[in-house]
Amino acid sequence: MSILFTSIFSAVSIIWDREFGFLKEVLVAPVPRWAVALGKTFGGATISIIQATILILIAPIIGIRLSPAIVLEMWIMALLIGVALTALGIAIAARMSSMQAFQMVMNFLVMPLYFLSGAMFPITSAPPVLKALMTVNPLTYCVDGLRNIIFSNTLMTAGPFVGRSVVEAAMSFGLIRWSLVFDMTVVAFVAVALTAAGAYRFNNQQE
Repeated sequence: MSILFTSIFSAVSIIWDREFGFLKEVLVAPVPRWAVALGKTFGGATISIIQATILILIAPIIGIRLSPAIVLEMWIMALLIGVALTALGIAIAARMSSMQAFQMVMNFLVMPLYFLSGAMFPITSAPPVLKALMTVNPLTYCVDGLRNIIFSNTLMTAGPFVGRSVVEAAMSFGLIRWSLVFDMTVVAFVAVALTAAGAYRFNNQQE
């Protein structure tokens, strides 16, 4: 959730720059506007990786052992989530001039995305309408991918019997629905699509 809010609200700097006149200087610079949008997108993704790294460093302190492969998977997933959500924020902020309007739209968008991501309750226990909404929610695959990583770490560190039992229980309760490869593929596709949309809207905004 910290990655969600930090990434998507990092685009607020565009509105700050527009209000204080700095954005005009950026837009007339001899660089493509889409390059500026990409820079802001990967800047937000970098913050996501830093947050993920802090959580990874805290994990051994509270007794959670993480293998190098698990750490790498977490970094990749944090990067994809950060790119996708920052690009979404940029796509919306590119045409807004009011900080209050941006925050209102983001809150109206972020909270439903979060509550329909499967983070609060498994998708299998949801009514048909909510299940359909959760299936088309990109954040659902982010949550499922992170759970895949966490439970695969349990499988590696807790021993084959205990680890497999935990993973099977998670799948039976609907906590894990798809494979990690599928989750990462969906999130990567969404990240590319939103990055393109954000760059396009930023490139075509009015000065």
